[in-house]
Amino acid sequence: MASNKEKRSKPLFVITILLFLALTIYLSIPLIKFAEEPVKFKEFIDSFGIFSPIVYILMVVLQILVPIIPGEPLEMVAGYAFGTVKGTILCLLSESIASILVVLLVRKYGRKFVNYFFEKSQIDKLKFLKNNKSRTLLFAIIFIMPGTPKDLLCYVAGLLKIKLSYLLMIVTIGRIPSVITSTLMGSHLSDKRYEIAIIVFIITCVLSSIGVLLYRYFSNRKED
Repeated sequence: MASNKEKRSKPLFVITILLFLALTIYLSIPLIKFAEEPVKFKEFIDSFGIFSPIVYILMVVLQILVPIIPGEPLEMVAGYAFGTVKGTILCLLSESIASILVVLLVRKYGRKFVNYFFEKSQIDKLKFLKNNKSRTLLFAIIFIMPGTPKDLLCYVAGLLKIKLSYLLMIVTIGRIPSVITSTLMGSHLSDKRYEIAIIVFIITCVLSSIGVLLYRYFSNRKED
């Protein structure tokens, strides 16, 4: 009975992946283009009127579900288009929705789902999370630091033997520092407060550098 269910689920799984890829091809170019041009992005979002927050949320959810689209520019333009508070809330909400969906999809389909989006070498670098006894705490620290590959971590999270409720909490709350710094910078650029934007940028660079070094330390560390 189980094998029959698996056979029936395979076509649905393939169709789902193909739809994701088709949607990505259709939207990735304009997404990247608008994200790199904040003024045009704001005009694009504003053109949807009261539905602009929903459009932005859908864009970010797509970016995380199909992680070949860069995510950081979309965080920054949220602050540019909506302001610090609203931009941060929308960004956190959309990234939380997408992160939860990713974890649940990986829990359902396993490693094969992750393999569609990331190379084996990228996934293998996170073996330290799989074998570490303190994997929950370590994953939380790595995930919360700006500069670490959030999308990759989010996908691999579904493969870890960590309680689902803890995982969902980490992948939602853990994005807050990165989102706040990005939306702050975008908001100050929009208001032409360049001095403050530069300060936020420097702070972000410092935190991101620490995050990158921490990630590289653990991913390159040989297992005992």
